[in-house]
Amino acid sequence: AASIGPLENKTLHDWASDIAAVISQANQDPAWVVGHAHGNWIARTVATDYPHLVKGLILLAASAGKVPKGSNALPIPPEIRIAIENCARPEITDDQRLVFLQEAFFAPGNDAKSWLTGWNFDLMQIQTATQRRTPIDEFFYGGIAPILNIQAKYDVIAPPAYANVLSDYLGDRVSTALFFFIFTQTSYAQILKPIKIVVPFAPGGGNDVIARQIAKDLGQIRNQSILVENRAGAGGSLGTDYVAKYSGEEIVLLLGHSGTVSINPTLLGSKLDPTRDLEPIAMLASSALVLVVAQDSKIKSVQDLVSQSIQNTAPFNFGSSGNGTGAHLTGEMFRLITGSKMSHIPYKGTGPALIDVAGGQLELMFSVIRPALPLIQSGKLRVLAVTSKKRLPNFPDSPTIGESNVTSLKNFESSVTYGILGSLRIPKALLVELSSQILKIGSEPEFQSKLVSEGALPTLGDGLQYSKVIQSETKKWAEIIKKSGAVAN
Repeated sequence: AASIGPLENKTLHDWASDIAAVISQANQDPAWVVGHAHGNWIARTVATDYPHLVKGLILLAASAGKVPKGSNALPIPPEIRIAIENCARPEITDDQRLVFLQEAFFAPGNDAKSWLTGWNFDLMQIQTATQRRTPIDEFFYGGIAPILNIQAKYDVIAPPAYANVLSDYLGDRVSTALFFFIFTQTSYAQILKPIKIVVPFAPGGGNDVIARQIAKDLGQIRNQSILVENRAGAGGSLGTDYVAKYSGEEIVLLLGHSGTVSINPTLLGSKLDPTRDLEPIAMLASSALVLVVAQDSKIKSVQDLVSQSIQNTAPFNFGSSGNGTGAHLTGEMFRLITGSKMSHIPYKGTGPALIDVAGGQLELMFSVIRPALPLIQSGKLRVLAVTSKKRLPNFPDSPTIGESNVTSLKNFESSVTYGILGSLRIPKALLVELSSQILKIGSEPEFQSKLVSEGALPTLGDGLQYSKVIQSETKKWAEIIKKSGAVAN
């Protein structure tokens, strides 16, 4: 059981998060959640925010029924019963609800106060609870979802004895003792909060593929539809900022990408801090780049590239899909580490740049794998090396740059990290739950096979691990941006 204290300094969602964590830790899900008096707001929020953890919701109402046999509970005074019945009417306002409660509990001459002994329940708490009502409360007062009017075994549960009575009634199924309606799975499933994953790029790319697979698998686990929404623009910043500043009621997730969460804040001078303004939930994958040259290029190895570029009078031109992209900054990092003479040529997209490498207009390019693969397989491009720490399954015969016998490149590594982040409005217990579910998806062979087909490798980690990777990558790329003078398009 979870003990619930005063309402001060906590919102309904805070309480729900605490209770959900208790249910999960006790390995009792799905569990019965029981509400009483003003605690019905909290109990209902648990069922609304975490329906998969709730087997049933019983809200014990203040009705003038019989006193449970053998208990010292008092009948609920009629003033309180009438006040709560009035409060449950959907047409009345918040101010009217407060008046009803004030008259019932504190009007001179009534005996309600004696019933409240031991509750430390005063007008300030009533005001706090009323003022902090959220749209979740509209579900209770407005009767939005179907309600099964099934009366509980005991109509009246009063403060001095209700915990024991609940224990007798539900046994060890009680997850927390907080009015006589019971909600079935069908009832509260209809008010599941929508979940959407924002992809900060246009549809069709590798980011989109990963997000849609996550949405499909997560939807099956949670028994609800997960929407994928593409919000492209400003190199991924528009979609990322949208999630960071989101203030609605949906559960909004972001498909994180090194470019949007580790490079853009420095490159664009943004005030966004992904580990402060977003909640890292789970790390999923990493994807290296391939260093490619034309098939007939005289550059046969990374060693050749370094030596020839230094000896050459004119700098070697390397392309990318645009200023400030991972491909651009990887080339700049290579240039800074080796002292090679290289000049960056930005293109509007990866495809055109790769075509010019194959045609000899560019000497080289650090490219994401997916768009380069057809040109590699057709023999128009040749892979000199991969930028990961270990060789890739897609290119087992291609060395890593660290294996190039160039001393300064021994620790060279450049990868795009993918993960899921969420808005700060998501309750903590739900974050933990989503992390577990997403990492379970990430460990499935089908998902990992999808990653490999996109040129990525499974790289799983929880929210804390993902946060540390973001911070490390941010520091690394900030230094490269500063030293190279890279700017966005």
